[in-house]
Amino acid sequence: MSENSRIEQFNSEIESYLKYRNQLVEGEIKVSEGLDKAVLAISSAGLGLTFTLFEKLYIKGNVDSLIFTKSSWFFFVISVFFVLSSLLFSGHLYYRNRKLSDIIIENRFTIISAIQNKDEDLPEEEQFSENRALVRIARISHYLGAIALFLAIALFGLFVLKNTDFQKFESIQVTEVKQPTNKTEIKENE
Repeated sequence: MSENSRIEQFNSEIESYLKYRNQLVEGEIKVSEGLDKAVLAISSAGLGLTFTLFEKLYIKGNVDSLIFTKSSWFFFVISVFFVLSSLLFSGHLYYRNRKLSDIIIENRFTIISAIQNKDEDLPEEEQFSENRALVRIARISHYLGAIALFLAIALFGLFVLKNTDFQKFESIQVTEVKQPTNKTEIKENE
């Protein structure tokens, strides 16, 4: 491979990594914005709504619905935890990959300079490597956050169902007990 073709190759790589680096910076910004939106949307809406509905729907003595509610709140908190950890790990990956791109770009400039100066000892080419463990953790956190959110919503739905069924059950019991409907029946029973 001639010197000019190697220089062209490295210039091409520098251009590619610069484009990639710009995408990573944009991604970092989106993750940061997503973090704020996720925290507000999940914690405020989910927990706030369930607390409000709990106070309005809960019937004392309905122990099953208490279990569903507390489980729902637990999964809302777990969902927030996983969403936040996913966003934090993703943000760290963007930061790490951007730094690695910077190192590779600097390395390519050094190699080009060494080739142009006809140095015999060329620096070793830096290679891009992805931290697979960190990527897996971020993805798993992302999916677990969504699953926990689904479970939280489903459990709170069961709470609502149990309380509305409980109310129907009580109203059926009250109507089944023979109640006097007018004054003559009351006098006859006395």
